[in-house]
Amino acid sequence: MYQPSTGMDHLGLASVSQDRILPALSPGINVLTVHPRYWSVYCWLLTEFWDRELPRTHAAWGRFLKPRERIFVAAVLSCPQHSLDIPEVAGKRRVGAEVVDAASEFDPTAPYLKNARGGYPIYASAISQVGLTILDRDTAQFHCDAPNDAGRAVAQALRAWVEPTAYYQQYFDTADEPVPADVVAEYSEKICLCRLVDGPDHPHVQGAFLHGGKIDEATRRRSSLRLVCDMSAETAPDPVEGWDFRQLIYYWNDDHGRTYAPGNDELITTLRRWRLYQLREFQGWACNRWLRLICRRGLDAGGDRTSIPLGDILASVDCADFGALATALGVDDPELNTSSDLGALINWVNTIGEISHDLDEPWALTAPGSEDRVLDHIWDLDLVGDDITAGIVVLMTSCALRLWPREHALRYAPDWPLVTAGGVRRLSVVKLVEDLRRLDRDGATIGEASRWILEHYVIRQHHRVALGKLPDDTFRLRLDAGRVQFVDEPVAVEMNDSRFRALSTCAAELGWTRPLKESNHGLTRTGRRFVTNGDLPAFPSENV
Repeated sequence: MYQPSTGMDHLGLASVSQDRILPALSPGINVLTVHPRYWSVYCWLLTEFWDRELPRTHAAWGRFLKPRERIFVAAVLSCPQHSLDIPEVAGKRRVGAEVVDAASEFDPTAPYLKNARGGYPIYASAISQVGLTILDRDTAQFHCDAPNDAGRAVAQALRAWVEPTAYYQQYFDTADEPVPADVVAEYSEKICLCRLVDGPDHPHVQGAFLHGGKIDEATRRRSSLRLVCDMSAETAPDPVEGWDFRQLIYYWNDDHGRTYAPGNDELITTLRRWRLYQLREFQGWACNRWLRLICRRGLDAGGDRTSIPLGDILASVDCADFGALATALGVDDPELNTSSDLGALINWVNTIGEISHDLDEPWALTAPGSEDRVLDHIWDLDLVGDDITAGIVVLMTSCALRLWPREHALRYAPDWPLVTAGGVRRLSVVKLVEDLRRLDRDGATIGEASRWILEHYVIRQHHRVALGKLPDDTFRLRLDAGRVQFVDEPVAVEMNDSRFRALSTCAAELGWTRPLKESNHGLTRTGRRFVTNGDLPAFPSENV
């Protein structure tokens, strides 16, 4: 009845991380909001809009913004410090082509983004969240976003900075005349995203990131930025990439032999919260990997033409080959099969994973059965062997065992919302722990427990989520009267973006550290002061 669509979040797990867990860890800094100078640029342009006699509507704001934003994009991409080698610049594709072609002038009225308000909607909520603007949705007084007093202070500082440029003097107000390339180049020296620390808007933006918005959100944002800066100091000078970050927050060490040991209680608390986030990522990845595995097997068995009994799909776990998995991990054969007690599997996973229940101590990355080592073995999404089934079961069991002690709910009570996020319908981490505890208590075998998890965490979960997305057809399998019909569409298996790139870019462009992805990164004087004191004054008296 419906045209199948790609879909990404087949089990409804990613939305929990994206909408609840990550916003709790880094409020106002998300995957797309990576350049803090955008905060001041949009505050400035919004203030210029409000300072003119124009209709206070989104449409009027968009008409004012877009020609000026297009020249701003050209200025950023013309900056000799990076040229086009700068990520997450809205409008980069079209304007960048003109820069590459060495255009003699830039037309501010030419198309570059389809959105009527350019790239502003990407940053609008984040700018408001740090206390610089008021969104129209939050007030009945007007029908367009507006700068507040703090936002106007940022705007006035930036306006004074760019006011001497030929662009502001001769082209800003008209906004429909082509701007010569040399004028854009001069403008870039003042306005580029990489020049924030040179401008008078820097202390205002720094203060907003550290103290702006709701007090609790500012505290968590500040703590995560401090964590990234501390990690920069601990790992210097070697580059830190996205997966390195995941290992460092989860195990406190990485595959490069680097260790990370937070130096005070606040950083330990922050690191613990990021560790709980990554634990959910492992669990969610395993569930999606299992969905992909059974879909591949179902399609190979002709399940897209003739439905297959649900019992036959669940029976696929009976062939889980723990011996082959043990060989791949370099450990002795545990002599487990799906008729063995679940408790035997729990004991084996505890042993080969060297599972620690202390959330504030390093975990064993190099253990043969650590989450990373199991993940390495089942990472190839085209593999469908029985050792892959065993690996998925072990990975999910390992995640649950990290939180096995019942006293954790009391000991880590302030952080427990991170592991209860998702509840029953979105498969919280705590739910998996409770379900495995119950199955173990009832004397379930490995096969009985695995079939139950497969049915309720993968098959029925996907069917329920896909039903909720209708009329978009995102089904990869359909349940009907105890049978399963498969759909020949790809199953995405990915982890959520950890926001590491956004956090590290913000920290670098605020002048606290060199980019962590670069060799010889390290902290500036201001960055060292931030890590030591946990905060910075809104208006620092010395340069970075």
